[in-house]
Amino acid sequence: MPGNEEWDNLQHIVANHKASMMIWEGQPSDEIKAKVKDIQLPYTVFNPCANKPDKGDFMDVRNQNVEWITALVDPY
Repeated sequence: MPGNEEWDNLQHIVANHKASMMIWEGQPSDEIKAKVKDIQLPYTVFNPCANKPDKGDFMDVRNQNVEWITALVDPY
């Protein structure tokens, strides 16, 4: 878990650089999700699929990534 200084730095970056989303390569913890929500920075997961997934294959992971990003960018 990043410390308060790192969270303050991220909040400064978001406020000054028009960041539109945080991208994670795996599901963040509930504690981190809450902190990102406090900063009002939407997030999504983009799994790079560096290893064989537990279920399915690379294309299944890719399709899930597309769904997650589409839901964030175009929620309607």
